[in-house]
Amino acid sequence: MKIRLLLLLIIALIINNLSAFAQNKGVVKGKVTDETGQPAIGVNVLIVGTSAGTATDVNGNYSLSANVGAQKIQFSGVGYKTIIQDISVSLGETTTLDITINTGTNLLNDVVVTTSRQPIRKIESTTAIDVLEARDVLKQVPLTIGDALRFTPGVYVVSQRGRMRTNLIMRGFPENLGSEDKYTAMLIDGLPAFPGSANAYDQFYSPDLNMERIEVVRGASATLFGRNAAAGVYNVIMRTGGEKLHGAAEVGFSPSPANEGTMYKADLNLNGAITKQLRFNLGGFYLTDPGYRRQIKPDEGYQFRANLDYLFPKGGSIRLYGGVRDFNLFNNVDVPFTIDGKSMLSGATNKYTNYTPLLYNINYTRPTGITVPSVLIDPTNPTGGTLTGNAGNIENGNVGRDNERGNYTRGWNIGLKFNFDLGAGFSLQNHFRVQSVNVGAGSIIGFNYANLAAAQIFNSTGIRELNDVVNELVIRKQVKIGESKHLFTLGAYYGRYTQKTRASGFLLALNLTNRENIALTPIIPTNPGLLTTNLLRNSDLDATVVNSSVFFGDEMMFADDKLKINVGLRYDVTDLDILNYLPKSSTGTPAGVQFPSSFTDTRKVNIGAFSGTLGINYLVGKNSALYGNFVRAFRAPDEAIFSPLTRVPSESIIRYTNSNQNSAYAVNIDKPERISNVELGFRTALLDGDLSFDLATYYTAINNRLISSFREVAPNDIRAIAISEGSIGIAGAELSLTYTPSSIKGLVLRSNLTFQRSTYTEFKNFIYDNRTSFVPAGSPTGTPATPIPVSERLRDVTGNRVKNIPGMIWNWGASYETKVSNSLSAGLGIDGNLMADRYADEMNFIKLNNVML
Repeated sequence: MKIRLLLLLIIALIINNLSAFAQNKGVVKGKVTDETGQPAIGVNVLIVGTSAGTATDVNGNYSLSANVGAQKIQFSGVGYKTIIQDISVSLGETTTLDITINTGTNLLNDVVVTTSRQPIRKIESTTAIDVLEARDVLKQVPLTIGDALRFTPGVYVVSQRGRMRTNLIMRGFPENLGSEDKYTAMLIDGLPAFPGSANAYDQFYSPDLNMERIEVVRGASATLFGRNAAAGVYNVIMRTGGEKLHGAAEVGFSPSPANEGTMYKADLNLNGAITKQLRFNLGGFYLTDPGYRRQIKPDEGYQFRANLDYLFPKGGSIRLYGGVRDFNLFNNVDVPFTIDGKSMLSGATNKYTNYTPLLYNINYTRPTGITVPSVLIDPTNPTGGTLTGNAGNIENGNVGRDNERGNYTRGWNIGLKFNFDLGAGFSLQNHFRVQSVNVGAGSIIGFNYANLAAAQIFNSTGIRELNDVVNELVIRKQVKIGESKHLFTLGAYYGRYTQKTRASGFLLALNLTNRENIALTPIIPTNPGLLTTNLLRNSDLDATVVNSSVFFGDEMMFADDKLKINVGLRYDVTDLDILNYLPKSSTGTPAGVQFPSSFTDTRKVNIGAFSGTLGINYLVGKNSALYGNFVRAFRAPDEAIFSPLTRVPSESIIRYTNSNQNSAYAVNIDKPERISNVELGFRTALLDGDLSFDLATYYTAINNRLISSFREVAPNDIRAIAISEGSIGIAGAELSLTYTPSSIKGLVLRSNLTFQRSTYTEFKNFIYDNRTSFVPAGSPTGTPATPIPVSERLRDVTGNRVKNIPGMIWNWGASYETKVSNSLSAGLGIDGNLMADRYADEMNFIKLNNVML
């Protein structure tokens, strides 16, 4: 009913304002040439503060509708300096504006978003921000969103699992590699790309020709993007159709060194105008790749997106969009290695993984339902019977078939977004989306190579059914108070999603006698190549999560627009309703190993928290600015944190069975993480705008950090529990340089350097040794084990570096592009990425090798 009323309100507002939008318009047209007098082809022409824009044709001409009154027109393009020109538009008349655009690129004039999502120039921003134009990104042929962001200042990309499950780490925040414990948020046109946590970015979006740009915002973004974006966000902006029909196609291919066949990817985009105001944009890609390393099946799938935009002459717009995606992507990239040497075992090559055809020989029986007294589900209804799964409560499975889809995503979304001017300084924006996605994960990971003959392999498979509905409503008001200008923003966000997770795990010991083809040599005659098989307890979860928030911001301009101050407040509330259980079969005779437990845990949690930001920008000169910000943010616990099986008895309602109550390390999560960040920076353009310089320094404190982790809760009893991993401090600095000499048209040189220290400021109870006793190596048979007291297995790692976070990131690149003719250009580029000074463990015993890409 609420959604229906909202749609009726939207329709009424549109009808009421159509007549106003049809008036107060004019036309701006002209020709853009370079300094030699030749037509500048493909230059982007944008009315600043609106979505109205176009590009110059083969003769350098352009034409577009504009609001009546004073407007700012931006001209920008690859290899050209950005120009912003003031112009006055008259009602019903055509204004001619011819421009000469010079070679070079002044990045400080790029138009970016702000805390209220109002477009401004980058030089006026109060936080560190980078705009990655689609043309530059796609030249790198990125297979993942991580590839697209790899050379961004302060961003650490870990592509440790092939094309899927890339980890993105901003500014030294402690991410759990592989578990997607994110402090960054991925947005598509301003809304979160996916619900919840522990989901891989790449499962929801891959770069394609529909993309216009990516805005990477680091620092004070809490009031803009919500509870899980304390480190920053990257916002993918989709293309709006141009005034004329335009198409683009791209095909890439590469032979596979390990499998038969060739990788190829076909990418297509088509956009244009149906009428003068109605634009369309559609496209996508198809990919098939047998893989660089041996895997069960090839990576294969497609992504397709489309949007229809109606652009009101006054500058407002309505967008209807949708997309579908179906991918099977594999991450079986682990190879046999030695811990001491940090290298592959002798005789192995990186073409081979821990995948083995023997997985198809392992069958199992998996219970799929639960039988639980209802008092555990609803304490107020102790006589309501039971909650039961399917009738048979049994599912027969095969490990090989479970892995055939690898990491996969299959789903769709549809959305409606509008933005228009209500008059009297008011504007209204609303963004609504519905999404349904099924995702799955399969991992075959070798974690203990005990000797040269065998390896312990952990195989984990799981599926998630995700459905979400989100809506964000924003109202803005422009007003002048004395000599100051204000843009007030009031908004509300609502998101509801449901999740069903089904997961299983197997512990295998495989024969490695033949290093390049695991488990071909028989060890056990009845099961060739397979030493042992243990079916681990699976953990199933049903969750309903509702996130809602209200936010307010004020962007203020003082002193002839030289001083800009942004303030913002946001209050978020998270409601979680979670059922976590280990199914128990009650019927049938299992044909294989059976899941043994009947543990059930249900809970309802409500957590709210404030966040706020203060940002300042002062223009020192025409091309220089000082900026700084302070943010008080938080990260709320979610279903990924609450899924562990161990709880503490301090909760008001005990809703669990078969749970250990005496853990010294389990905590009752009733508050979010508290995050404080301060940033100071200076940006300028030198050499007549040819050289852009940006220096930012920052410090971040994270208190009460919450994770799900394995800990020993009793002697020889290691379980997944929810814990606090202490406090963390992050200090760092970023320096970015971009040089586009006017004397060499088409040459771009860039480099950025990040130094940072991410350390535990308090972490006293780190368990570095899970053994309760040990027998010294070389002892005679029968020697009794020596107990190891708990006090000797705990360490205070305060002051140690946070694992996996590099102390230095250096990115550099050089590219040159020149026009051969009006329809042909040619270029050459090279990029580098150095990650250095990393540790693999909290004790800082293992320092990882530096990596240059």
